Amino acid sequence: MFVKNLMARGKWLILLSSLLLTACGTTSNTSKSLSSQKSVSHNYTHAGTSVEVWYNFMRHNMSKLSKQDQKKQDKAVYFALDNLEEGKVVAWHNVEADTHGFVKVVASYPHGGGYCRVVFTQIQKKDRARDFKETACKDVAYRGWQFIR
Repeated sequence: MFVKNLMARGKWLILLSSLLLTACGTTSNTSKSLSSQKSVSHNYTHAGTSVEVWYNFMRHNMSKLSKQDQKKQDKAVYFALDNLEEGKVVAWHNVEADTHGFVKVVASYPHGGGYCRVVFTQIQKKDRARDFKETACKDVAYRGWQFIR
């Protein structure tokens, strides 16, 4: 009876550890463009006090794209990845929020069973701008684009 009990516990331990290791090996949000998720602000103050942490937090949240603008940015990035030749640019605008963005495909190269594309993105919100460089790969093994972080 002791051996059966020990083996049952060992099986559960193996199952639990394999689930935990699988969770550690997965990446999150690899199919989303980083440029649509980040804030336009990127020069934050040193957060030595709670006031500076709060200031950085508020600055970050005030400089993020709205959900509508995030969708426009994502559409522009995926349109560029799927349709544009190297050197071509796609733009989007939101006059009401005074935001706009540009996506330019700068390079393409083969990778495994597919290919990768490098895009430069600039997002502007009111008087702030931020540039991004992203690489996305498309392979026959999975659907859609996977962004390399």
